[in-house]
Amino acid sequence: MSHVINPDWNNGHCQTMQQFNQASAQYLHWMLQDALRNELFYGFLLVGFASLTIMPVDGYVFTMAESLAFHFAISSALLLIVGIVLRKWYFAGAVTIGLILLTMALQPGIPLQKANATVSSGNDLTVTHLNVLTCNYDYRATIDRLLASDPDIISIQEVSHQWADKLNQRIDSTYPHSVVIPRSDSFGIAVFAKKPLKNVEVQNWGDLPNITGQVKVDGQKVHFVTSHVPSPLRLEQINQRQTMMRQLRQHIKNQPFPKLVIGDLNTVSWGRDLQRLTDAGQLTDSRTSYAATYPAWLGFAGFQHLFISF
Repeated sequence: MSHVINPDWNNGHCQTMQQFNQASAQYLHWMLQDALRNELFYGFLLVGFASLTIMPVDGYVFTMAESLAFHFAISSALLLIVGIVLRKWYFAGAVTIGLILLTMALQPGIPLQKANATVSSGNDLTVTHLNVLTCNYDYRATIDRLLASDPDIISIQEVSHQWADKLNQRIDSTYPHSVVIPRSDSFGIAVFAKKPLKNVEVQNWGDLPNITGQVKVDGQKVHFVTSHVPSPLRLEQINQRQTMMRQLRQHIKNQPFPKLVIGDLNTVSWGRDLQRLTDAGQLTDSRTSYAATYPAWLGFAGFQHLFISF
């Protein structure tokens, strides 16, 4: 069974994201200048932050620190070079300690596929997952690319009512088996399939929709789940996020069939929540390498995932 995880192909960009990137760049420039003036303080501040990333504790601060570990590791490597060049030895020493801790946090605990997984028949089941991004209005190009990938199953997230209409118009004829749950927020989801879907249910975990069901590959049942987990960017989302991940883990753990977990889990590859999920379902990352997903500029640190247990 081969799998495809496609990054977001859309050309639409939210204005708020652009503003955030600009503000982040300005802030990092100011912090670098101030760090060189107060080297010891900022060095140990980095060590303190890095310590948060490896603590096995749930909560807003720890989740945010864990999610930003990759960013801070890159920044720390650059700061280390600056500290050495400018001979700021105390600063360079503290940054080195922080960089070691961040590297420990980034160690991926979820095994990748060494080769294409196959069901007992040896036939392929191809899957494409895409978060279309609610503020993306490039319907034609996005759907064209989806159809060009020609998978057996398509999982789509951030499905608004407008996206649902466009998808139904273009995809229904090729993918006659579907479940579409549009929403006015960013948590609408849909599944389109060439093969019949069995025992399909909409599970409300954390007050958000998740689609579960089964698909047969030459007589063998494969249980699938598609979920869109809230991001940890706001404090009020943490409880909803933890509830959803806990219910997803329990659901996967109880399934006797081979499992397929798809979705924008808003969790980095090294995240503790992701490790708990894969442990509960004995899941493996379907990727054979750490290819980029949205946001693609993060490299292997993307939030879109596809896990398997066969």
